[in-house]
Amino acid sequence: MALRDVAARATPGERFEWLETERPRRAREAPAEGRPGARAEPARRCPRCGWLDALTERECFRCGLELPHPDALPALDEPAYQLPARAIEALEVTVAGAARDALLHGVNADPRDWLLRRRSADLGILPGFDTLLVLGQVNPETFQRYAHQQAVARKALRELGGTALLADETGLGKTIEAGLIAKELLLRGLVRSVLVVVPASLALQWREEMSQKFGLEFLVARAPADLVGEPPLVIASYSAVRGEGVGRLLRERPVDLLICDEAHHLKNRGTKQYRAVARIRKKYTLLLSATPFHNRLVELKNLLDVLKPGLLGSTRAFNKQYVDEKDPRRPRNLHHLRALLGEVMIRNRRTEVAVKLPPRRAATYHVELHPDEQAFYDDLTELIQGEVRARAAEIEREHGRPMAVVLSLINLQRELCSSPRAVGKALRRLAGGELLPPSINDKLLALAGRADALEHWRKAQAVDEVLERYEGKLVVFCEFRATIASLAERLEARGITVQPFHGGMTAEEKHRAIERFRGEARVLIASRAGAEGLNVQFCSTVLNFDLPWNPMVVEQRIGRVHRLGQQNTVVVFNLSVKGTIEARILELLTHKLRLFTAVLGEVDLILGALHGERGFEDLLREAWLAGAVQGDLDAALDRFGRELERARGEYDHIKEAEAVVDELTPAPAVEEAAAAPPPSADGNGGGP
Repeated sequence: MALRDVAARATPGERFEWLETERPRRAREAPAEGRPGARAEPARRCPRCGWLDALTERECFRCGLELPHPDALPALDEPAYQLPARAIEALEVTVAGAARDALLHGVNADPRDWLLRRRSADLGILPGFDTLLVLGQVNPETFQRYAHQQAVARKALRELGGTALLADETGLGKTIEAGLIAKELLLRGLVRSVLVVVPASLALQWREEMSQKFGLEFLVARAPADLVGEPPLVIASYSAVRGEGVGRLLRERPVDLLICDEAHHLKNRGTKQYRAVARIRKKYTLLLSATPFHNRLVELKNLLDVLKPGLLGSTRAFNKQYVDEKDPRRPRNLHHLRALLGEVMIRNRRTEVAVKLPPRRAATYHVELHPDEQAFYDDLTELIQGEVRARAAEIEREHGRPMAVVLSLINLQRELCSSPRAVGKALRRLAGGELLPPSINDKLLALAGRADALEHWRKAQAVDEVLERYEGKLVVFCEFRATIASLAERLEARGITVQPFHGGMTAEEKHRAIERFRGEARVLIASRAGAEGLNVQFCSTVLNFDLPWNPMVVEQRIGRVHRLGQQNTVVVFNLSVKGTIEARILELLTHKLRLFTAVLGEVDLILGALHGERGFEDLLREAWLAGAVQGDLDAALDRFGRELERARGEYDHIKEAEAVVDELTPAPAVEEAAAAPPPSADGNGGGP
């Protein structure tokens, strides 16, 4: 890729900046008290309280019961797996003759007994959990088969009774593992209702994953009215669960399966949030967290008390037997603690699974606006920020939350960074409404005329330059339909075959568009809505033309090409226009958050450290709003950048605790998948 030529032709100050990708941290070597020792140590349970301890112990640590000598103690069997009761549906049976007499006077005289036996026989016909029924029900277009995820589902269902802490390292697909388990239990009739509790920023992402991959249509509960009729599949935020409206309703009704994502939010048992989740009545529980404790080992115990109360005894007993007196993050009696955690925890590491993706590289192309573009940008930006400042008192009354008119002005600022056509349409739309006074609307119409008259479009020219120097297919992501149409017209006029892809297309139209891009079209221009479910791993180059204010959207864009089946190094280009708000945001994402160079899955955890309940986009919007009101946008974004650095530092601290979790892990679930067929290059893999 001869990009030096492009840089040489650019104006002074324009350049390509290649970003150095972080390498995943090497797995910490197993301590001297290694994994084999965890299985070699014989253990037994106390017959009174169930405490697991060494076979040589003569007294139960938890309840003090005197234990018999090991030679006199018969092997203790694990309790049989019990199926949850189900409501018996009405069934009309017509039988004649001797069979009728047998039914009336035999063991099945009571129809309810017959129905129970029939249900038992139906369950007996089903294969065991070694055979996952869910694998025949997933969407092959969006579901990628990984052996380690299937192994986790099998182990959680077969050995752990559907109650487990899924603690895979970031990026290995804990959400998918939970989806496999939930769908399997639903298919077998073992659960009918599922409640997923997540940080608010992940609710829509969960709903999309469950719908696209498993065909499970969850409802996101934000208000009590959403729970009318008791929908069986519900997603709620932690803040909603601890609240009085939605939370009270969820705590009052039992649920078959409870799933808590980012479960480290439950590390402190003294919080209202912990008590609210612990009070939910459930039959099966899945907790998801790559870092189940952050500062003290007892935080892990608090999580497991939600999962399986009593497993680790009282807090006092746990601290005395399993926590290092000098360092509350370090365990002792490691082999016993591992054996206990083996009953509830499953953890895979990247070094142990066969998830291998090609590397990816990222570059920022810094460009400068033409003088007439820059003048237009400055004038419209001043008008937007002036209107925001004029409403400072109203914004203060709303506690800093943007109102409808302010949201419209923020969107106008974003469209200003996209294309003349997009901002022109937005200006006319806003001027035709009643949000702003007539005098401002007249100015907006005048600015719309200036947008139409602009002869230069530096960002589109940058796309031309990349295409000139890079021979291959290219996916261009834009935020606005008007920009997609304008850019497609420009490229087609230059003889480049283009395929638009947006949310206004039907499923059949999208399918044809992908096939055309696979064949004759060189460039695919996609919108945010259109990109949902988009899989184009036959292309390896992405260009972020417009930058969304949500880093997870950027990550999802890249994931459309950097996925299973990709054979080439993935290259990501980001356009940064000097002197614009978009350039400042890209700087935050690149150098503070390190979005384009982070190890897969780390961004979620960093954003969680930034704010437990608020999304990045909301926080960024508030920072922009504060800067506009105060007349110093740079200072406001600098403060936000420092918050990102703080969150990044907090995440690095959490990663240290993750090394301790590695030591506590009993045995990787992926070992059970060693004989499973590897996923194929097209992502559809082996299996039923």
